[in-house]
Amino acid sequence: MALTYTRLVKKPVLTTITGFSSPQIMPVYQKYRDGYFVSISDSDRAAGLNYLATVYNGIDLSLYPFQESGGDDLIFLGRHSSGQGAFHLAIEAARPLRPAV
Repeated sequence: MALTYTRLVKKPVLTTITGFSSPQIMPVYQKYRDGYFVSISDSDRAAGLNYLATVYNGIDLSLYPFQESGGDDLIFLGRHSSGQGAFHLAIEAARPLRPAV
């Protein structure tokens, strides 16, 4: 885990916490709670950690206006993890486009 190296370097290290994988990981975060952390939402914070800010995990959809007629491509931008469901949603969206065999 990267946190174990943060006290070995002189430069400050900022850790973005995108979620806690299980309660078993919390003792590690508590041990390094004096480090610098950013959360992806205010509700996804653990008590006692040194949070500097919240950086919401998303994009400003107003920068990408909806277009009624789309193309044939599906683009996913981000990191995939099993809990997100991105692949499941992509498959469901693609099924009506699949040519009949």
